[in-house]
Amino acid sequence: MTGKIYRSTGGVLIALALFLAGCETDNLDRTITREAAEQMAVGQLKNGYIVGVAQEIDLGRQVYKIFVQNDSKARRVLIDVATGRLIEVKDATDEYLVALAKSESVLEPVSLSHRDAAEFVALKAVPGNVRKWRVLLDESGRIVFRFNVVTTNGQENRVTVDARSQEVLEVTMIANKS
Repeated sequence: MTGKIYRSTGGVLIALALFLAGCETDNLDRTITREAAEQMAVGQLKNGYIVGVAQEIDLGRQVYKIFVQNDSKARRVLIDVATGRLIEVKDATDEYLVALAKSESVLEPVSLSHRDAAEFVALKAVPGNVRKWRVLLDESGRIVFRFNVVTTNGQENRVTVDARSQEVLEVTMIANKS
């Protein structure tokens, strides 16, 4: 009797393992682009616009951490890069108010086409991949894009680009954390 139970349980476990393996491989082809993740994030806040995106590792998985704000609120949206699944939407209004008090927060939507143009300029100055970006007001009150670019040798650089003139204002090497 014990042998029959073991064999039937073993068959169920094998079937379950095959099912789960199939589910996992289905997800491998569903990576989401940064642009699609940004569109998903904007929908999480009425009249929201994106002020920053970072691609990071969170609990062992690659995620897009996207900051969306409107004239009075802010949200931090986490989206799984591999599956395109919305992981979390968290209120970030306190962070927004702190940035506003420091006069760092941009109070109007910035065109993503301007961001794309600034990103092109940043990558021309420092070839690599953008790990994160944000839009903010600098000390003089002008709107700038700040990109963290990782080069092929792993060096991370911060590239600041004027949003209006598309001029590179500064390139700074970021010290490795290890």
